[in-house]
This record gives sequence, C-alpha cells and structure tokens, in this order.
Amino acid sequence: MIQSPPLSTVTYNGITVDVLRLDLVHPEVSGNKWYKLHYNLIKMQSIQSGVLLTYGGLHSNHLAATAAATRQLGVASAAVIRGKEGDSPTLQKAIANGMHVFRVSRTDFRNKVMDEVRQALGKHYATIIEVPEGGSNALGMMGCSEIPVPHGYDRVCVACGTATTFGGLLKRRTTEKVIGFSVLKGENRLFEDLLPLFEELGWPIPRVGSRISDECAIVNNYAGAGYASFEKEVVVFAANFLKQTGMELDQVYTAKMFYGVFDLLKRGEWSASEKILLLHTGGLQGNAAFYQRYAMQMSHLQ
Repeated sequence: MIQSPPLSTVTYNGITVDVLRLDLVHPEVSGNKWYKLHYNLIKMQSIQSGVLLTYGGLHSNHLAATAAATRQLGVASAAVIRGKEGDSPTLQKAIANGMHVFRVSRTDFRNKVMDEVRQALGKHYATIIEVPEGGSNALGMMGCSEIPVPHGYDRVCVACGTATTFGGLLKRRTTEKVIGFSVLKGENRLFEDLLPLFEELGWPIPRVGSRISDECAIVNNYAGAGYASFEKEVVVFAANFLKQTGMELDQVYTAKMFYGVFDLLKRGEWSASEKILLLHTGGLQGNAAFYQRYAMQMSHLQ
C-alpha cells in the first residue's frame, strides 16, 4: 500500500523550509521510484507471460524498488547489472525479491549487449517490457507528474540524476519555479535529454535554463566531483541536518540538493521570505554502500 507523502516543516540553522516526504510513501518502493514505476507496472500487468527488464548498478535504488514492487504485484522482473565483480545488499535483496539478474562487464553494459539477454528471457517469457536505467522513460515521467506537490510555493526543488522527476514536476506546475539540482559532473544536458519524452507524451515543452536565477532550471553548481562522489561539505551538512531535524538524507541525491538550497538561502541568493518546498526522493537504502565505500574519508571527519 502506497501512503500519501506527508509534508514536514524543518528548521536548520535558523532557516525554515517545507519537505515533501516521498521517502515515507513505502518501506521498499520509496521516494520518487514508485511514481516512476507506476505506469510501467500497469502496462506490465496487462501482459500475459511477460517480464519487466531494467538496468542498473550494484547499489541502484531503482533496482531495489523495481524488485520489491514486482514481487508485491506478482510480476516477473529481470535486470542487467553493470559490472561482474562485487556484491551488495541491494543486489542480494533484489534477488531475494525474485529478480533474475544478468551480470555483464561495464563495456557490455554501455553497449547494451541485449541479444543474449533477450534470448535467455525469451525461453521463459512471451513478452519483454524494458524500462531504462533509473525508470527514465515517458511512462516514468508521466507518473512523476502525479506526485502530489501542493501548490502555493515560490520554488519547488528536486535532485536530478536522469531529471525524469523534474520533467514530471514541470507538467504539474502553476506559478512555482521548479529548480533541479544535478548530481552529475560536466555539461548540463539533462533537460535536452528529456525532450524526446515530452514529445512522446505530447506535452508542451517548457522553457528551462541552467542558472540559479532562471524561472525554471537544472543547475549543476552543487554536483561536486560527480555522481556518488564524496563531498566533505555535503557529508558534514547531512550529519548536522540529521542532528538538528531528525531527518536522514541520502548522500547521492537529496543531501547535495538540500545542501545547495540552504547554501543559496544562507548567502542571500534566494530570499528567506520565499516559500520553498524540497522533495525528499528517498534512496536511503544506498547510504550503507556510500559509507562503506568512503569509510576512510568518513573516519577523518570524526
């Protein structure tokens, strides 16, 4: 059962914002993952003898959520896993939830060597429904447009990996500015990557910039060294935020976005009088792997 996300008001270092707690909608299919999967799963349930095939890494929140959701709905699932070495609690939980996994090299993953995977699955299933890594397809973006974001805010902020959630928020916005915080290093082309999804859905294409001052934007000012990177300032912020508010943030996505928002407010680039909503998009199950990966750096913070 998916719960309606509660709205929390938190104050950190004297600055108050509202947080839409998508991390609390479900114990396993949490955050924005449920919304990305919703219409893909409806499509899946309408097919006889089908399997949902998706992609991800060892610690993917998307894989964890997909495996849990398909198990609960009695739908078959499979995943192509990036990298043949290593293991993770996420992967083991996905397997325990009935997901059939194919481990491939990083090169093969980039090349999407799918003939062998399709052939193997075709022996058992009549239909294969593919969902991209991170749930970043048109059905995923349509689901994100139904995230129950209350209106009346000046800004709505969300972390961006594929920016699928950001695209969905643009569809439902009225007067609020939607600001995405990229967690990826390098050239900011996330919105351009969404344009085929807007066209597929027949949605009007909004104007989106890449500067904090733009009406709606995806910015990468707080991406640091890139995806899942260790940023000392962000890690310290997340720890202090937990102490002050009791709210845990995931280190890959929401911690960077929350850090960016509070930094902008602290420096006065955004007015403290603005009404601001932050989306907590879940992903907390990935923190254990993050802390294990950066154990040495974490020990230096003690």
